[in-house]
Amino acid sequence: MTNPVPVPVNITRASKHLFLAAVKMFTGFDGSANVRKALGLFAAPDLSAEIADDKDLNTLRKRVVRPLEMVGKRPVCLFASYSPDGRIWPHVVSYCKDLKAQGFVVVLIVATDRADLRCDDPGAAVADAMQVVENFGFDFSAWARTLRLWPDLWNASSLLFTNDSIYHSPAGLATLMERVKASTTDVVALTESTAFRRHFQSYFFILREKALANEAVRAFFSEIRALGDKQKVIEACEVPLPSLLSTQGLSVDVLFELPESDPRAANPTLAAHGDLLRKGMPFVKVQLLRENPFNANIANWRTDLKERGFRMDELEMHLGSLKIPAAAFLQP
Repeated sequence: MTNPVPVPVNITRASKHLFLAAVKMFTGFDGSANVRKALGLFAAPDLSAEIADDKDLNTLRKRVVRPLEMVGKRPVCLFASYSPDGRIWPHVVSYCKDLKAQGFVVVLIVATDRADLRCDDPGAAVADAMQVVENFGFDFSAWARTLRLWPDLWNASSLLFTNDSIYHSPAGLATLMERVKASTTDVVALTESTAFRRHFQSYFFILREKALANEAVRAFFSEIRALGDKQKVIEACEVPLPSLLSTQGLSVDVLFELPESDPRAANPTLAAHGDLLRKGMPFVKVQLLRENPFNANIANWRTDLKERGFRMDELEMHLGSLKIPAAAFLQP
């Protein structure tokens, strides 16, 4: 009896991703991310080698499209976005423009699946600086890589960390920024999650000068590795950061809180969006409208968002495109 030929590790992992993609597509979700991972594993030169689940940021490829000028004591936004094929979504362009209108220097960080790292440049009216990075590691990786590339960012008057996981209302954003300016704390965030342990969510948070000058905060970002699993990013980065800020004596203001006893507090942006909108939240999560993972009541979402000034044409275009997962593989 002959010994069975061992199945290469990459083939096993690729098969797992293809299975997950099939399940997602069959149940109405977008499985393109799993298909991309499978294709990458099949294309690996050494099919018996394990692909790292985490990587040193310095090993990842990047391309500077427009360098950052000296920012001095100005507010800066680090905007993390994902573009599989190098095109920038209109809702991302609009959000960046509206942040610039609020006085932010916008640094756009685009993660792409393109091997050549080519990406559309939306221009200086949208972003003051821009780099394109290899798509690995999610937002905290993108932010940390940018802070390493342009360390002068630590000298900004404030740093806003945000991403393309949300749609926004321009009028609501302006009102929100008035609330942010009125807050005197070292850190401002919008919502908290009680998952794992209570922490603010990372789709929008601001570090001010005292937090930016703190050595422990700088060390936190300098030690970040690129993690290939989103859940691990939450556990290693999003959850520990608020605790670190607290131990350093830095004050945090969360503008849209739910009581910890509220079961929706585990993920309010996906479970309590209606309450948040009524309280003045200018954002809605893409995942809520695309997947609605907590089966929230979103029957009137178009009316609710239109009344609050969301750009419905951009939103509908983006949501509509997600019904065609194959679009994620286009290479113009």
